[in-house]
Amino acid sequence: MIHTAASGNPQALQLISEMAEQMSKAGGPLTGLASVIRPMINGEREPERLCKHLDDTTGQLVQGILKELNTLEQQ
Repeated sequence: MIHTAASGNPQALQLISEMAEQMSKAGGPLTGLASVIRPMINGEREPERLCKHLDDTTGQLVQGILKELNTLEQQ
């Protein structure tokens, strides 16, 4: 969905924005994940920058997302 939103799809952007808002309200690690969604949509792919303030588990999730984004962007 990040890839699709980054490609300019308005429905994907709306949906992921709503998801990020819900994650932010949930608190805990989801707040950290929500905080890196917009930078990833805007093209940030540097794991150290994105994961700087995340716990290990959330950081691993972000790195998995980055790996998948890389795969999608190579197609």
